[in-house]
Amino acid sequence: MTLDGGTLLVDGGSVRNDVYERLLAWSEERGGLNGSGEYDFMTGAAGLLRGYVRGSAGNVNLQNATWMMTGNSSVKHLESSGSALYFSRPGGEFHTLTAGSMDISDSVLVMRTDLHHSDQLRVTESLRGKNNLLLVDFTERSDGQKALNIPLVTAPAGTGADVFSVKTRDTGFSHITPVVRAEQGTGGTAWQLNVVQPETAAEPVVDEVSRPSLPVVMRQDAKMPNPVEAVSPLPSPVSAPSPAPEASVTDVLTGENTGESGEYRDETRWLLTGYRSTVNVSAVRDAGMLMSMGHRNFINEVNNLNKRMGDLRDINGEAGAWARIMSGTGSAGGGFSDNYTHVQVGADKKHELDGLDLFTGVTMTYTDSNAGSDTFSGKTKSVGAGLYASALFDSGAYIDLIGKYVHHDNEYTATFAGLGTKDYGSHSWYAGAEVGYRYHVTEDAWIEPQAELVYGAVSGKQFSWKDQGMSLSMKDKDYNPLIGRTGVDVGKSFSGKDWKVTARAGLGYQFDLLANGETVLRDASGEKRIKGEKDGRMLMSVGLNAEVRDNIRFGLEFEKSAFGKYNVDNAVNAGFRYSF
Repeated sequence: MTLDGGTLLVDGGSVRNDVYERLLAWSEERGGLNGSGEYDFMTGAAGLLRGYVRGSAGNVNLQNATWMMTGNSSVKHLESSGSALYFSRPGGEFHTLTAGSMDISDSVLVMRTDLHHSDQLRVTESLRGKNNLLLVDFTERSDGQKALNIPLVTAPAGTGADVFSVKTRDTGFSHITPVVRAEQGTGGTAWQLNVVQPETAAEPVVDEVSRPSLPVVMRQDAKMPNPVEAVSPLPSPVSAPSPAPEASVTDVLTGENTGESGEYRDETRWLLTGYRSTVNVSAVRDAGMLMSMGHRNFINEVNNLNKRMGDLRDINGEAGAWARIMSGTGSAGGGFSDNYTHVQVGADKKHELDGLDLFTGVTMTYTDSNAGSDTFSGKTKSVGAGLYASALFDSGAYIDLIGKYVHHDNEYTATFAGLGTKDYGSHSWYAGAEVGYRYHVTEDAWIEPQAELVYGAVSGKQFSWKDQGMSLSMKDKDYNPLIGRTGVDVGKSFSGKDWKVTARAGLGYQFDLLANGETVLRDASGEKRIKGEKDGRMLMSVGLNAEVRDNIRFGLEFEKSAFGKYNVDNAVNAGFRYSF
């Protein structure tokens, strides 16, 4: 668009919300300020200008509007109120906006930069305003780079201190704060990025973060500045001492002169000297919770391993086919909850040996589970198959063995760190053994102490993506859970002419003998490690098994757990068996 005079008015109407909050809300929905989505977050609610303007004699007036620049632009006068100016798109060329004069208030300038070039705002005559934010996407550190002075905004000398401010932004797994310093010269005022890279990059120092314990702490490279949380208003330019031949540089955050000399001797400039980062505790916690879904699924499958063999002891079964359906809900800290429906089918055969009855069988399983928290939700569909054997000794002792493989198809959507939706496959293996002894107090009543050990393997996974231009990754490796359980069941049988019912109740404790896997998070500010933790929970159950005919049996059981970091809130399972 070319303006040969006159004024271009882009008015968003009466909508006048906080620009920064509106910007962040749009950022969350679209995957970041510099994500791949279209920049149309105010379309329909406020005016939108998309393109470039070239009119050294014309004016542009933005009121509650958005300007998406598609090329270098120039105007005589620019007025902006409650608006957002996007200088360029991700992956595109950098753009420069030149204005003779500019009045700006309650607005946001969104710029991009690399270690060599950047978007720029140049005001030649007058820059006035207040309560504006200067947002610059995070520049990833590159080993071996020297100090770089990358200008962002240049204005005449004497420009007010409160025209622009900077603010901490949540990017990736970190809180990122631009660091601003003032360079005092004689010709003008400039906001500039000055990225200082060490000659040789030091090894990062990383704390191990426990999931989901707080607080989470990360130590940065010793050359990185201390964290800054609050909005840092840019300081007033100070006239350079005359006849000083070079500019002096002052750190805005400390007020101390750095002893450095500026590159430009005829300007007073503000410099962005880099970025300060601290760990975003909530994002790290949420990432750890999402990455632990493999362990949650493992626990649910483990809880279903021994159901079949317990039924064999209660009903003195013969060879036959059977089916079982289970449904349950669980919860953990951080707003996590899940629910699942699990279906088992199988068949087994009885072998009468000297002093014992041996059952051998095959089973197939299907599990449909849903899980989520305040920041993610999704589902897992699991298909498995296994072999089992149960030896019931005449003395009352028993040994149960089972081996099982499960494949998982997962789909989860997360709002933290711009992750979005991820589809991935995983798998797990299980090898379990249970021993116990059924002691008959009377002919119809019994007590059964028992112990179980399950060893397994859970496959790892890795995700890579970008959040507001920052490269991120989450990774956990294959690991091997080892879970133990001890407990005691009690039961009593009631019988009639052609029926028999066995009621039972159980109390036990399930616990991790090995910690679940470690998760590694990476963003441009460094690496965070989330160490897996051990968990344990008390298990409680009540149930019935009934024989209604010689060859038909069914069972019903209710259970829950308590005192764990993850607990089964409620679960019910029902089974049916037909004997040949």
